[in-house]
Amino acid sequence: TETGEFSDISKGYLGIIITHGFEYFIYQSNRKKEFLLLLRLPINKLRKFADKIEFPMLLDQEVLEDTCSKGCSEDGVEPFEIAHRPDITSLYPYEYIYSKYSHYVQESLYWRPLNCRFIYPYDHPFRDSIRMKIIPILIDSCPLNDDIDMNNPLISTLTIERIDLLKSIKNNTIKSFFPLHNPILLEDLSISFLAYPWQELPLFDIKEYFGEKIALQFAFLHHIVVFLILPSLIGIPLQIIVWYTKNYSASFLPVYAYFISVWGIIMLEYWKQKEKMYAIRWGTVGYEENERDRPDFEGENIKSFIDGSTMKYFPSKHRLHIFRESITMSAFIGGLVVGSIASIYIARSFLNHSLGGLFAQFLGALINALQILITTL
Repeated sequence: TETGEFSDISKGYLGIIITHGFEYFIYQSNRKKEFLLLLRLPINKLRKFADKIEFPMLLDQEVLEDTCSKGCSEDGVEPFEIAHRPDITSLYPYEYIYSKYSHYVQESLYWRPLNCRFIYPYDHPFRDSIRMKIIPILIDSCPLNDDIDMNNPLISTLTIERIDLLKSIKNNTIKSFFPLHNPILLEDLSISFLAYPWQELPLFDIKEYFGEKIALQFAFLHHIVVFLILPSLIGIPLQIIVWYTKNYSASFLPVYAYFISVWGIIMLEYWKQKEKMYAIRWGTVGYEENERDRPDFEGENIKSFIDGSTMKYFPSKHRLHIFRESITMSAFIGGLVVGSIASIYIARSFLNHSLGGLFAQFLGALINALQILITTL
């Protein structure tokens, strides 16, 4: 608050944090108007919650193969082996296998980094990237009944059941929520980046540190840069020929335009295959099913017609009304874009006759870039 004290809702948030079993440290900002909260979740709490939500985790390839070859007589599972067929697939039978975490399973079955420079060795599978996924889900969830200590005054006076992080950030109740940097991991990642392009882009390390979205962005940038090599090798000589002959309507330009169209289709189709492969390797297949609602989404809480649980419902009539408005606005904006592009071609034709072809080409490209910049704001 303005007086530098906890507000009622801040006390409620702190009570939820305590109820979940977080280790925390509080200190005031320099302006004395906000409190900064440093959180850490003990391993036993991580295990308990990961088991509750059946969090998918990567299995260790070697341990999994050894377990399958030995079988499990207690559960009636006979030993078996799966042969690798490199002529069919480059993936080994036991790699990139994800399974729901369970305390009934030996923890050695879940993968953990071994050959990395860490401050402390990992004797559990809950590495930093796993923590970053589980902790926000835990904060967003309601505390377990057996975790509630009613003797704590912050807990006994709770007026909220859970913390909605996205809505709290949107409403400015929570300023921000982010993980702290790990200097050693960051240094290792920087060293790996310096070796590129002489070594392969460290996409797995990027995924482990920044998450799948950032890693996928780097993967696409790498993919499109590699694919741009061929059109650039062909396009640069052709552009030099155009400048040398001053023939801006050369007969080979339509052929090159057709080549670029085919190139674009091949590039995108090949990227779709790589994207699916990354989803398999990173365990993000079917993530849309568990995707959370946007904080802007305001629906009506009703009982599910399938299992009776609480769900958000958005009226079909209201959805249709918004859809019509969106279509109308999209058509209007599309018309503006088409009109602006037509105007650019008319202006380029005028400048081509009055100022010369080369200057008109560059000026037209500059105007086109400006209209793209304006329409994407």
